[in-house]
Amino acid sequence: MQTIDLPTLHTNRLTLRPFATEDVTALFNICKDEHAMRFMPALPHASVEDTQTWLNEELSREGAQFWTVTLNDTGQPLGHVNFLGGTRFPGMGYMLHPDYWGQGYAPEACRAALAYGFEHLGYDRMGLWIDETNVA
Repeated sequence: MQTIDLPTLHTNRLTLRPFATEDVTALFNICKDEHAMRFMPALPHASVEDTQTWLNEELSREGAQFWTVTLNDTGQPLGHVNFLGGTRFPGMGYMLHPDYWGQGYAPEACRAALAYGFEHLGYDRMGLWIDETNVA
């Protein structure tokens, strides 16, 4: 369960809105993709139910905050950005569908979320764990 009410954030090309139940299918479309999930433990997922179970586990963690990332011009969900770990040692994660890789969407979404975390949640640092073999 999310611990605070997240605002909707806007960038030039993207909207980050609080994750909603109807976003699980879009998240599953990423989580079922073997190429997209090759660096993630316990993935890919075989069903929407697998994704919902994983999401429930993530949302139960301290400080869990999830945004769905959508395109401004179409509203199409392309991934998510999240915070975990609360204010003591916050961490950040993100996933984008491979169709949207290489277009600068991940850094754009992460910059917006980070600005919010530092300016409004009191974060003074942010951890990001990256698989050393992920050279993207």
